[in-house]
Amino acid sequence: MATGKQVFYPRTAREGTLEFVRVEADEPWTVGWGGVPEPTGSVRLTAAPDRFVVFVPGVAFDVRGGRLGRGKGGYDRFLAALGSQATVVGLAYEFQIVDEVPTETWDQRVDFIVTESRLICCRDRRQQLSLS
Repeated sequence: MATGKQVFYPRTAREGTLEFVRVEADEPWTVGWGGVPEPTGSVRLTAAPDRFVVFVPGVAFDVRGGRLGRGKGGYDRFLAALGSQATVVGLAYEFQIVDEVPTETWDQRVDFIVTESRLICCRDRRQQLSLS
């Protein structure tokens, strides 16, 4: 890319694990687990760069960074392997922000949540920025 940044998208690998694949503009996509489009590229992310941002989906989030996924644990395993190398951003609509998401010890928290109306800093519950 002209900016030197690379973008990788998730693809379901064996037994629900995730791998991240670089996407070129002309590469086709295929339908993956749960009917979600997945990249077909061959260049996989093998090591995290120095500065790394991971955008994660979720069914629900809380302002402390709790995330409820779809039950396979793929993002939790991936994020645990990264350790503190990545900044993790949850992408959500306001209606997906709830009082509390039930979590287990293996669940990985997000650092920030972006909704259509605000940016929530989960590292410090007091920092919330309005996007309107």
